[in-house]
Amino acid sequence: MRSGIHTFRSSPSPNPSVNDLGMRLSPRATPHPAWALLPLALLLPAASPAGAVELDSILAYLGFDAAANQELLAGQIVSRRIQEGKERTELAISVAGLFSASLEEAQASVVRGDVFEVDRNVIEFGALSAWPADRAEFAGVRFTAEEASDVTALLRFDGGSDFNLSREEIARFRELAGQHSDGSDPAAREAVSAAYRDVLLGRYRAYREKGLAGLAAYDRGKGRTIDPSETLRLAAGASRFFQENEPALHKAFVGFPAGNAQGVEHLFYWIKQSVEGRPNFILSHRMLARRPGHAVVAERQYFVGHSFNTVQIVNGALPVEGGIVVVYTSRTSIDQMAGMTGRVARPIAAGRVADRVRARFEAIRAREGAQ
Repeated sequence: MRSGIHTFRSSPSPNPSVNDLGMRLSPRATPHPAWALLPLALLLPAASPAGAVELDSILAYLGFDAAANQELLAGQIVSRRIQEGKERTELAISVAGLFSASLEEAQASVVRGDVFEVDRNVIEFGALSAWPADRAEFAGVRFTAEEASDVTALLRFDGGSDFNLSREEIARFRELAGQHSDGSDPAAREAVSAAYRDVLLGRYRAYREKGLAGLAAYDRGKGRTIDPSETLRLAAGASRFFQENEPALHKAFVGFPAGNAQGVEHLFYWIKQSVEGRPNFILSHRMLARRPGHAVVAERQYFVGHSFNTVQIVNGALPVEGGIVVVYTSRTSIDQMAGMTGRVARPIAAGRVADRVRARFEAIRAREGAQ
């Protein structure tokens, strides 16, 4: 049974700091996958009677101090930049907030994909449920007339940072360029959309069959490449919080598709998101483990169309008096975080990312209040 395609037509936020997510580090640009907030996903040991004590230790481990703990209990949302790993393009943050949702509601929200509805930058998404997969799984992937400039750019693309494509994938579009040249032509848009569906299908099949080893490198031109499998391996290795609290799931996460942990659910999606005013197609894999009093979600975006390379997200929540405290951590690989530019830009970008994630926490909280 195939899952439906979900389309959102809400107007984009007028706030550039929320909408502008691209990797070009202009004063208003903030690189981050905004849709990826899993606000009520859970990753902590089962709550003990001394929940507050456990909360103190977890928050301290993530760089939050005792004052932050008090701020949380007072209803504030707190954030910190966390230590980046060995990946030189990485940007890493953590955010925490207190919610009134029950543990069961939180789990159900994650499975339903409610988070997509909170982020105005998500245009469409679809669950990938059939395996072996075929083109029908990606039937909703298309470029619209308003996105003609990206179609034209794909037909002319020959490597670089405007798109994340392998040399073989680039060749698909170069071949189409012999028949089409202008994205304003409906035939060109359909041909490029079909080719992009094939790219996503190929990436999805390779990941399902081989895991990180199946991810083809992005061609940056002039013989340079970015290896998404390496950025994701390094991100997983840097997540000591994940490793020490959920070693079995962490092992399954790193080793996917081999060695799956018992009771783990796998959720796969394609997402169309607006980034820098451009359509950005993303492939996402969530691993969800649920048992009484405990749920775990870990996620990776193993293919991103442009603007950032990969994303790893680990989320946690701990039941406390009055609700659950939710912790969000993300590690995003962005080319411009490397070198001297990154050293200057990283603290600024982390602050902007944290601001936007806090805004999404507030949106979830507002939704709770309206229900």
